[in-house]
Amino acid sequence: MGVPSAVVVHNGVVVPVEPRCVVHDPGWVRIEGGRIASVGAGRPASTAGERLIDARGGLVLPGLVSVHQHVLDILLRGGVPMGTTFGDWLFGLYYGGISAYRPTDAGVATLLGAVETIRAGVTCVVDNWGVCSGDDPSVIRACADASLAAYSRSGLRVLFACMFATQLPVAWRQLQVRYDPARLTAPLDVAMAWIAALQHDYGAVPGAGRITVSAAPELPEMVGAEGLAAAGEVARRSSTIMATHLLASPLSRQWADAAQLADLGAFQGPMLGAHCTYATPGDLAVLAEHRVAVAHCPTANAALGRMVSAAPMRAAGLSVGLGSDNASLNRNSDILAEARRAVMAARIFGSPDEWIDTHAAVEMATIEGARAIGMGDRIGSLMPGKQGDLIVIDTAGAHWWPRHDWLDTLVSQGKSSDVRTVVIGGDIVLDDGVLSFLDPDQERRLTLDAQAASLAVVARAGLA
Repeated sequence: MGVPSAVVVHNGVVVPVEPRCVVHDPGWVRIEGGRIASVGAGRPASTAGERLIDARGGLVLPGLVSVHQHVLDILLRGGVPMGTTFGDWLFGLYYGGISAYRPTDAGVATLLGAVETIRAGVTCVVDNWGVCSGDDPSVIRACADASLAAYSRSGLRVLFACMFATQLPVAWRQLQVRYDPARLTAPLDVAMAWIAALQHDYGAVPGAGRITVSAAPELPEMVGAEGLAAAGEVARRSSTIMATHLLASPLSRQWADAAQLADLGAFQGPMLGAHCTYATPGDLAVLAEHRVAVAHCPTANAALGRMVSAAPMRAAGLSVGLGSDNASLNRNSDILAEARRAVMAARIFGSPDEWIDTHAAVEMATIEGARAIGMGDRIGSLMPGKQGDLIVIDTAGAHWWPRHDWLDTLVSQGKSSDVRTVVIGGDIVLDDGVLSFLDPDQERRLTLDAQAASLAVVARAGLA
């Protein structure tokens, strides 16, 4: 069978997201050459050779965007003890576990994460990726190759944000923990060289492929002004963003608040700051002035005891997307769940005039997330000319009834398991529940491989 002239999704409730409040019930979306050609209401005109996807009355939405994930530590979930403190988790489970990975583990972890992410309706991921920057560079590169091969196989749209560190925060130098923090660091020229090599091999220009490699300081205080400048230059040169963790702890804010970061030149390039859980109103004003975007991760924030509302960030004028963060903290790659929890967090921590409504939560999961990662002109809504990234959600289940407002019902009652079809760049990667890149036997084999890899990693890291 030849390549279809177009992919047409029809007989569904189409929510383009842009313009806001527009719903085509029923409606259709036509994708040609990997891009959205047209969107309309009613029934589409039929063209010979096109591939028709019957949405069967379900919701048709832009693909969801996860703006902050650490996909690798998916092998460290499932009940591996995380300890009782932030330090226990960070240096015991996370760094201690990741340091025990081999390239095959990285490949299995990334492919498992890609499968779960796609099945949850996510079509674009920012993966803050790292395997202990100060360890053997050849092992790091081999692990990166394995992860990138898995992403290439899956068809996901990925910003592969390579984490690096050049120095240790003073407070970490005397820690008595399982994993030696000194192993995290590498000279700046070494870190930049291996990131440049990845960019050369996998392509750094968005649009040339679905994988974009960039530099990601683990924390501003772990790279200093020189490292922030170098990462910012990588972002500018490759027309992407610098993804980091920003104002995420009292120690981070003590090292530098937003104004001090601005004085250091941290915001000369486009930045995506994860968490911002310790940002003050003054910090948010500075971030907005420099057009810094925020990755809001309510579930992971709660797991670490610091759940905050994204409403003040949005009110300050910041673009705020949603991320599922570490799989060892938030054990599901479910952006719909993050949207629901973002709504709840705003209600817990704000007055009614500061609540985030469910329509805004959907925007955070789609177009606002796309803007946060510098891709608002390419993904995040169903508009002609944008990449053909969309999802079809089954709305037949009992939990979908009654319903009066489609987006409110989606956020408040929908489940990631309702996602039936996923299209990325015009390629159907999930077709009525069946993956295009893994058959059911291979998917089952992957889960068994992940279990075996997890047991081996946990044993090597001494986490059992």
